[in-house]
Amino acid sequence: MAKNIFDILNSVNKLWVDIFKLKYHGWHVWNPANVSQSSWFYKSICNSANFIKPNLRILSCNPTSVDFLHDPCLLDLPFSKKPTFLNMSADLEDLHFSDLCTTSALCFASVGNLLGHYLNWDLIGKITISRDSPNRWVWGSLTSKSSTASAVYHDSNCLHNSSDTWLGWSEIWKLVVLPHTKSFIWKLAHGKLATGAFLYSLNIGPFMLCPFCGLEEESTAHLLWLCTKIFTCWANLLLRLGLSPLSHANFDSGAWLTTNYGSRFFNFRVKALIATLTWLIWKQRCNLIFRKIPTNLSSLVPQAWSLCTDISLRSSREVFTSLDSSHSVSIYSDASWLPRVISAGLGFVIIDSSNRILLA
Repeated sequence: MAKNIFDILNSVNKLWVDIFKLKYHGWHVWNPANVSQSSWFYKSICNSANFIKPNLRILSCNPTSVDFLHDPCLLDLPFSKKPTFLNMSADLEDLHFSDLCTTSALCFASVGNLLGHYLNWDLIGKITISRDSPNRWVWGSLTSKSSTASAVYHDSNCLHNSSDTWLGWSEIWKLVVLPHTKSFIWKLAHGKLATGAFLYSLNIGPFMLCPFCGLEEESTAHLLWLCTKIFTCWANLLLRLGLSPLSHANFDSGAWLTTNYGSRFFNFRVKALIATLTWLIWKQRCNLIFRKIPTNLSSLVPQAWSLCTDISLRSSREVFTSLDSSHSVSIYSDASWLPRVISAGLGFVIIDSSNRILLA
């Protein structure tokens, strides 16, 4: 999305850029218009611009197309967004950026007379003047060895890591569950599940009620934790674990990932069961909507219990290195069945002490 914003700012010769500028005429990265009935793409552009704009820099500018007040042409922020010393003797009403330029360069004397001499002259000195081409905007920390997209991604990750201290992010990948369940929980924690409410907020889907109860909007919190039909599943699971049936009230905030439920074994098991049951609820929802398979919510807790029982609390590497005999052979097996359709499956794998698969 960052690359798309720079394409718009630099007026790159692309069809979608022309369409965007025609549809949202006058769009400005520092003052985006609040357009009613706008597309999800426009909203994504505006949201991404909020992160990008503090580090925008102009490398080459056409004086006739630079907005002196609203473009960060000389400072790190536009003059309209930053308290700045201005020479009040100057005629500010009719001042244009071209008044500070010579034929092919900035006039440092004019800039200093207007703004004073306590400026970042190294940054200002890098700006070139081109009256025959559009402005060229770049990412402030861009280097010659990196692309715009990679530079923005790197800086955003550094900012994210320094400001977001929620311990749940690392706990997600420690869950003793199937890999696709971890990915699902990671997506859930980012608030990106394609529920009816999420798609409706992006203007790419209709208003949808919960497919289980049909009483409230299908939001993530309602669908997975608060729906009256789902409450019995959570109550059943928590009672089996010896926990309060009401303790799932704060699950939607992700508190279950950072809560310590007791011993190491029990803590891992509780979190694995919560993650697995959450994924099974989502799977049941998708099967109901897309495959028209009737719901069987009473089977979810036994399924989650069975899945988590068969997963070892130690990683495969720990299992293999704990083998004492250099000539041992390990056999792992698993089975599953669906009584409703009288269908069953059995799988196994045989591994020697060198971690080679002998038969599967």
